[in-house]
Amino acid sequence: GWISNVLYGYSGSGYFFETTALGVWKGYWVPVTAAGISAKYLPSVVVPTPKVSPEEFLATNWHLEIGATLKVGETYATDDVASFGVRPDATAGFDRLYDAPRPPRSPSAEYIEVSFLSDEASIAQDFRGSANTGWEFSVTSSREGAVTLRWDLDRVKQFPSAVKLLLRDEAS
Repeated sequence: GWISNVLYGYSGSGYFFETTALGVWKGYWVPVTAAGISAKYLPSVVVPTPKVSPEEFLATNWHLEIGATLKVGETYATDDVASFGVRPDATAGFDRLYDAPRPPRSPSAEYIEVSFLSDEASIAQDFRGSANTGWEFSVTSSREGAVTLRWDLDRVKQFPSAVKLLLRDEAS
């Protein structure tokens, strides 16, 4: 497709995945995968409610979001758009169906970004096949400070026992 599979919202302190509906006077970014594409949003009065079935996690079908927070004085910069996982038909390269580019850098003076490293560009969402597991990501911020990385432990508990997660800091 010409339009990416994600919609990013902007909160004033960082980006997040928008999964429900567009709000009035809110900021959003929709990545496109080809030049010359434009999108027109026509709000409607009726908002359909999609049926969502519970997600089943398998060794060949799972994903996890990584969030990051940078505390600067009394304010926080956040990034809640990074995720990684496995899909049976994903590759180690960029898959338009699953992977997504990072949104533009936050216009705020303070920012933090979690990016997966790719040959093509910095990406926010990186899915691979079960034979290509192992992800490398970087955390970039506007300044040095205390950074907190987080993921949903309740979600991890739902993963099959064959899925093992290990976070290793290569820098220290």
